[in-house]
Amino acid sequence: MHKHWATWLVAGILLVGATGFGSYEYVYSQNTKKAELASVREKESSLAKQKSESESKSTAKAKAKQKTAQQAESTTPTVASSNQELAESSSNNAVEADATSMDVATFIGKYGMTYARYLREHDGMGVEQSLQAATSIGAGMTSGEMQNMYGLEQGRLTETVDHKLVETGSSNDTEDTSYAEKARTPNAEFTLSDGTKIHNDANGDSFDENGQKIGKGD
Repeated sequence: MHKHWATWLVAGILLVGATGFGSYEYVYSQNTKKAELASVREKESSLAKQKSESESKSTAKAKAKQKTAQQAESTTPTVASSNQELAESSSNNAVEADATSMDVATFIGKYGMTYARYLREHDGMGVEQSLQAATSIGAGMTSGEMQNMYGLEQGRLTETVDHKLVETGSSNDTEDTSYAEKARTPNAEFTLSDGTKIHNDANGDSFDENGQKIGKGD
């Protein structure tokens, strides 16, 4: 009897021990799985954060590159426009220099027109304005241009809005010979309204007091 009781006691102790060990093993296993799962999630979060930061940097670089390109595009027309203006200014200065140093025939031979007409076609000046500009720098004019200049000064001619000269019907010229005839008449001598004395040679070409040729006869 005592022997059987002892046997059952030992068996019960072993059973309780086995049960406790199994429970410990189960708890350990669960804790390990939780730790592994937390580690995996932490790695995934870290990778997601790194990816987000990388994408943000790439986006920032792309925006900076695009902004630089846009600035370059906006600057290019300005630079081109500035270069064009400088080129035009240099060209105009060269033409003006030729107009003051060449006689009218030489200037026409080079540019195909008088300086006054050049100002009208290239700078958009009106007839009267172009003639005044040519006179102000001493550029040569044809006899026809001189006639127009004189007619404008005397009030005989008027410039219309589309830059055409028309007769006004009024004249302050009391001489029997018209200005057009004087400007083309060989060996003629006359004085402009500004006091400039003009004389023509045998070919009808006009010269000022300094001997500069300012008009070409027919």
